[in-house]
Amino acid sequence: PVAPSINGAPPNDRAIATGYLLNQKSAALNYAGALLECANPSLRSFLEKAFLNSSRHAYDIWQYMVKKGYYPLSPAPDSEIKAIASIYQPINQQLQ
Repeated sequence: PVAPSINGAPPNDRAIATGYLLNQKSAALNYAGALLECANPSLRSFLEKAFLNSSRHAYDIWQYMVKKGYYPLSPAPDSEIKAIASIYQPINQQLQ
């Protein structure tokens, strides 16, 4: 974790990226929440697009932060991935 700066110094690249990532995550959650409560088809379509946009921006900035070393990434061991995958069973769904 990075402590907030209280000395009045301008934000560095990491702080800006972190702020942008947090903003996009929050926006995506808010769009999703509104979308699930929306009955108007036009507004619902707008909210879906806005959610996808925030989701994609969050992923892009996350990738940038990983590349710069701002967001440490430790892959899960294969044994844990297999254990979690074994919990879920494929579902055959047919759209009607």
